[in-house]
Amino acid sequence: MSSEALPLLADVTARVAAARIVEVEAIPYALPYRRPARFASGAVERADNVLVRLHTDAGLVGHAEAQPRPYTYGETQASIVAAIRGWFAPRLLGMRPGAIEDARASFAGLAGNHCARGAVDVALWDLLGQLAGVPCSTLRVVRYSSGSPSSASNRRICWERGGCAMCRRSAARPKWRSSATATK
Repeated sequence: MSSEALPLLADVTARVAAARIVEVEAIPYALPYRRPARFASGAVERADNVLVRLHTDAGLVGHAEAQPRPYTYGETQASIVAAIRGWFAPRLLGMRPGAIEDARASFAGLAGNHCARGAVDVALWDLLGQLAGVPCSTLRVVRYSSGSPSSASNRRICWERGGCAMCRRSAARPKWRSSATATK
């Protein structure tokens, strides 16, 4: 890592360490489909989703969307709202947005709820990206083989492409190519 990047990294680390989650929102909403999706069991005319917002004392808001699929995951809009408000919110309040592994560990007592859990996870990553000043899609967590992945010493955020051995190996891999050819 270059010497110019060290002050930037220290500033980002300080911002992440100082911020705390102060409010968790689960907002149900419905989006009508242009055409209803028809199945053997009936038709679906709208998407009943949940907007998840995590507010920090730094004034930042992490956003994510939970898309319930009752027939696939068993979660409904109402169950996602209840899980976020009743289970996830009390565990997130006061937590640092960068403590994603700690948040995941605190959620372990609630079985299932994959859509709700995934939306909270994405909202945490959104906050972390905002605090770091980069899109959350550019953040990559590299886990090393020694120790627990929840340990801060065993996690590292790669700020530059190729910043660690894992990223260099990934960049060196050949890109996937299809051997199939399209025919008319």
